[in-house]
Order: sequence, then C-alpha cells, then structure tokens
Amino acid sequence: MNKPLALVAAIATIVATIMALQTESFSWVDAGGPKLRMSIAGDGTPTAVFDTGSGGALELWGPVPAEVSRFTRTVVYDRAGNGLSDKSITPRDARSIATELHTALRNANQSPPYILVGHSVGGMYMRVFAGLYPNEVAGLVLVDPTQEETQEWATKNGFALPAQNGCTPDSERNCLETTITQVGDSPVPPNIPVFLIHVMFPWPQHPFPSKELDEIKRTQMERVAVRLRFHQEWVAAIPGAKLIITKNSSHGGINFEEPELVARTIVEAIEIARRTRR
Repeated sequence: MNKPLALVAAIATIVATIMALQTESFSWVDAGGPKLRMSIAGDGTPTAVFDTGSGGALELWGPVPAEVSRFTRTVVYDRAGNGLSDKSITPRDARSIATELHTALRNANQSPPYILVGHSVGGMYMRVFAGLYPNEVAGLVLVDPTQEETQEWATKNGFALPAQNGCTPDSERNCLETTITQVGDSPVPPNIPVFLIHVMFPWPQHPFPSKELDEIKRTQMERVAVRLRFHQEWVAAIPGAKLIITKNSSHGGINFEEPELVARTIVEAIEIARRTRR
C-alpha cells in the first residue's frame, strides 16, 4: 500500500475504532488496590492479554483485539494511572505492574494459559509477567518492544533522558531503570511461541516530503541500526523465536497502520500454543 493510501486507511480505522468503543462495555477490576479498566471479549483458550505502550489507554490497540477475539478470548486493560483506571498506589516498576495484572486477571475470572501481547514498554511488563508466572504463559508476542539494551544505549548517547526523582507511584518513566533490571532477571518460559514485530523506522509515516521529517530521519539513523541489532540478538538467543520486520508503519501507530499484521501474528501464536498443549 502506498503512503497516502496507508494514511487514509489508518484514519478510517481510527474513526471506526472510536465508533465501536462508544458501545463497548468495560469492567473495573480490583488489582489488589487500584481498580483497572478492562475489556473482555471472545471465547476460547489460550486467552490473549494486551498491555499498551507508555502512558497509553487500551484504545491504542485499535482494531487488533476485536480481530483476535474472533479466534479466542481477549483481555485489554489500562494499567493503574493510565486511561480510565484508578491511580496507582505502588511504584510503577514492571514487577508491581505485572503483579497487579495477575491479580486483576484472577479477580476477573480469566484463567490461564495466557498469550501475552505487549507493545513498546508494555513488552517489558509482559516479559516480567512471564518470568513471574511461567507456568501460566502459553506464548509471547512483542510489538516493537522497548529493549533494555536499546534504552541503556539511548540514555548513554543522549537519545533519551535519564530517570528523575526515583521510582515512584506516579511515574512509569522514573521507574524505567528498575524495570530494566527486572526485565534482565526475567527468563522467557521455555517451549512457547515467541514473536517480536520490529518497526524498522520508528518515526511516524507521512505521505508528503518534509524538512522536519528528513532531519528526524538523518539524526535517528544510528538509533535505527542499534534498535534492530538488539532485537535481532534477543530473538536469536531464544530457541524458535521469530523476528518480523516491517517498514510500513511507525512505532506508535502500528496498531492502526498495520493491524492485520499484529492480529495475524497473535493468531499464529495462539494456533501454535493450541497444537503444543494438546
């Protein structure tokens, strides 16, 4: 699809998603303190559980959960302090977030096994969840995830600001250093399907030439190469894991720009998990 048509398609998808959400029902589920807004749809097992990027509400998954719910049960939620969930009461490190999600799933009567789906920093939180509860995880799908080595490189080389004020209940960003340590200590459960979708160019797609966009591309090319290298190394270290590379969407917009790619990858993980768990 060419870029102008892709932009039109993305806008149409966003509008359709917003219209659908106007009639969607939500639950507020106790997570051991805060109540988390949760949307549950579909039927079947394993259940696909979605965690969004930094500061995002569940709507940022676009049409992906609805498409996946045609094949299995789906759970999409707002982390504490994000979207319409309650404010958090514990530091926003990955272990606290994963523990809250686990409690909320149990309180919502959503039993394992789970296919964990994480976008951006949500990928880190899902990796820690998998490390904490390996026997409950049937698969892992990471959508252009934040990689701990990339984040450390970006901070060291001036592409990202260091955390401020310590790890607190009001900032996931300030807990990133703690989260990075926890992710490094979280092994991926063995013998499960693992997919990583890598967005080749993290800047937004744009159909028209722009000096500003050209400057972004020029200054970011080194980071582009680093992001890809660390994703490749991580996937190569996990037996059977698959890396999917796309040049057709942006880091923040992939769920609207290429929802079919994201949904298809999740469904593939579901099908593999079903075959191997028989």
